[in-house]
Amino acid sequence: MSRPGFSFCICPDPELLREYIVQQLRRQETDWRMRTFWADEELPQAYWDHFHQRDLLGGTTALLLRRCENLTASTWKSLNSLLNRYRRQVWPFLCMETEWSGNRPPEPAALTRLKCYQLAKSRGWIWRSSGLDQAGLQRYIREWSQNRGITVRPEFMRKALQALPLDAGLVKSELEKLELWSGQSRELCGEDAALLSVEPETDVFAFLRSLQRGEKLTVWKKVIQGQMETDSAAFLPFLHLLLREARILWQLNCGEEVRLPARVKREKLSLARSMGLAGLSGLWSYILEAEVGFKSGEWSQMQALDILVTKLEAAFSGEGGPYLPR
Repeated sequence: MSRPGFSFCICPDPELLREYIVQQLRRQETDWRMRTFWADEELPQAYWDHFHQRDLLGGTTALLLRRCENLTASTWKSLNSLLNRYRRQVWPFLCMETEWSGNRPPEPAALTRLKCYQLAKSRGWIWRSSGLDQAGLQRYIREWSQNRGITVRPEFMRKALQALPLDAGLVKSELEKLELWSGQSRELCGEDAALLSVEPETDVFAFLRSLQRGEKLTVWKKVIQGQMETDSAAFLPFLHLLLREARILWQLNCGEEVRLPARVKREKLSLARSMGLAGLSGLWSYILEAEVGFKSGEWSQMQALDILVTKLEAAFSGEGGPYLPR
């Protein structure tokens, strides 16, 4: 099957993004290895080298660049000059992951003027998704169950739609748990929905509320550390949720429209106004510092968590760093 010379993916949900890319690669006749780089860090030379190297063994690489909304105009121009030529052994995926503003996808102005983006637009090489909504969540559960031969009863679906968050990664994790539970019966009934226990936005919001009230985070640390002991990659998803929550609070504080249930929206708006732009900026700084420290190998995920929690507690109490008011 012929493939795009490169692909733009615009979606705020990392799991939907991953699933789309994997789906595209599986449609090809050749096997693709995936390499991922992050645009919120300085791009290493290894990323640029992929556009020039020749693999004598005929290997093919899907070159993922995440969070491209952080690229500078000069970096976009450099990419533009590289994307103007088809490379058989490299398939670049450029991913933009900010939340949508209403029905409008976030497209950096520095990108939309470039030849590579205009070409992608004309060839249909741009995939856009605003993430899961209630209808999308129902489709996601139906497709999952059909692919695995699991019968989903209407009462289970109704309860699942009420209980599950609009986050594909967490939905997938819960559904995998239920697949094991279904066993040989391969059926999910209404009472099985009681096993759904994930409310990530509420949990992360509660984490921030605990900070804002000046409460110590000993219990929270134990919960997160427990997840890390069973999953060596649990820290980055936690940071993603925390950063997503910080982004929502920022949008609410700036008066932007955010799709949330009315009660949840009121509570989050209250916290956002209490923290203010200075407090939210400090929160972002600490989250990104923890991410860079972990990704660079300077800190283990346990060390990064300890440092993040210590700095947040100090900041919210006014004892250190930017003061995050209560």
